[in-house]
Amino acid sequence: MLLVADTHVHLYPCYDLYAALLYGFDNLQHLAHTVGWANSADVLKVLFLTERHDCEIFNGLAQGRCIHPGFSIEPSDEGGALWVNFRQRPGRLLIVAGRQIVTQEKLELLALAMPEKIQDGSPIFQAIEEVLARGGVPVLNWSPGKWFGKRGRKVKELIKLSSKDRFLVGDIGMRPKIWGEPILFALARRSGFRLAAGSDPLPFKGEERNIGSFGVVAEAEISNQVVVTDLRRFLWDAKWKIVGRRDSLGGMLRRQWLNRKVRKAQGMFSCLNKVIS
Repeated sequence: MLLVADTHVHLYPCYDLYAALLYGFDNLQHLAHTVGWANSADVLKVLFLTERHDCEIFNGLAQGRCIHPGFSIEPSDEGGALWVNFRQRPGRLLIVAGRQIVTQEKLELLALAMPEKIQDGSPIFQAIEEVLARGGVPVLNWSPGKWFGKRGRKVKELIKLSSKDRFLVGDIGMRPKIWGEPILFALARRSGFRLAAGSDPLPFKGEERNIGSFGVVAEAEISNQVVVTDLRRFLWDAKWKIVGRRDSLGGMLRRQWLNRKVRKAQGMFSCLNKVIS
């Protein structure tokens, strides 16, 4: 089968949850079509959640507190993942629990396929080891402005001092298509690190439409009985292709401006006023 995945997904409480999941399903299906995969029934569509410490949408879905007549939720056999069945779409969507950690150095570290929380504020080397110890897949994520200066030097040190089996490096759709590959991405590639990709939607209404628009595709064998275990193996081993839509420079600046505007107008965590815990 073809596996198409967005490896950096947020489901914020301010989102229209049904629309967010439907966008994820449709956008991932579109990515499958862009690589010439015509059989939509043989496509596994995966959203890897990267929830912040103050978001609990996955648990809300798993425990039946986030419900909508347009979809139903079915737990995976192994745990740590949920199947979403839509009333208006054939096939289903897989949501995999995961976390986003802000380290002591103010770097973003994703913990894919790992439902447990890890406290923000740990040094980056320690945070990576904690994710690995819990079976998750760490992803050192690029973010606008965060890989320069002191933090850029820390990223460079981390890449140089680590082996390629300690973490992945993450790209996002917000990085404008007119920008060339960051120098630190090139360093990571030369050092053998794998490059993942995800949409990384921002915490304000309307960002739902970006979910599933940027990610990875590869043929894979995934068992329903141990789906999370197989997906972890996929993340470490699969030879995927990065596909999807990047922002224009103007699009990135507009999204950043809207994000700052919402924070200023309604408070830093305006999108999280309806946190489901």
